[in-house]
Amino acid sequence: MIVKMRKDVKPVVVIEQNGKDFVYTIKTPMFTRVHSFTLGQETEIPSVDGRKVKCIVREENGKLICDADKFTAVREIQGDEMTETITSGSVTFISKSKRA
Repeated sequence: MIVKMRKDVKPVVVIEQNGKDFVYTIKTPMFTRVHSFTLGQETEIPSVDGRKVKCIVREENGKLICDADKFTAVREIQGDEMTETITSGSVTFISKSKRA
């Protein structure tokens, strides 16, 4: 159900950066989630189902990489497109977004 919703709903994602500090906002018709983190420091991020997951976000070659116990999430912006790749075990989810 969550994957179907993710395919059908086009969220608005806003990423703000101030040095090593980031604010990541996701807006959909059903909810708005705001998460802030600092590169290299442990943080808790909300998962798709609402659980809190601890991870450390780092920047590597222009990509934001979040390493958690059960998954790795990579966000990369190239031009007007953002690619988000989430890998958990042998399963990979790829989402592509365009700048509005």
